[in-house]
Amino acid sequence: MTKNRRLAAIQRIIGDQEIENQASLKRALEAAGFQVTQSTISRDLRNLGLNRVRGVSGRMVYSEAGREPPESRPAEFKRVVKEFLLGATVSGNILVIKTAPGNAQPLAAAIDRASIRGFLGTLAGDDTIMAVLDTDTDGDALANSLKEIAGSSSARARL
Repeated sequence: MTKNRRLAAIQRIIGDQEIENQASLKRALEAAGFQVTQSTISRDLRNLGLNRVRGVSGRMVYSEAGREPPESRPAEFKRVVKEFLLGATVSGNILVIKTAPGNAQPLAAAIDRASIRGFLGTLAGDDTIMAVLDTDTDGDALANSLKEIAGSSSARARL
């Protein structure tokens, strides 16, 4: 298998689960069909710019620079929605999301990282986000879920 495939596999593994050490990563790679040495893993981690951060479990885990472990994404998403969302309106399969000036980018990034079913992608300006929804997605329900999250600390998202 090629180096590029191995690097992509490492990114996928690191993104999907908490990997605490190189031995754990080696086992995960071997389970995916890659035969690697510790020195290759070390080089690959360095080439990908992966470092160790404190995971949700409290243990140190590998992560891409600037990315949090997968388990923290829902909490981060809700925090950012509460902090930045001012409104959400649907038009066809487009969800228009309003924020205060300068806050559209972090909210759009949180939506993209949360991998919410129905969202195909976002485009953020200064205070407005255009989110394209899958044609089978109920945009009104998504808008209401976002508004619930923003308006109440105990709101349960239907996302």
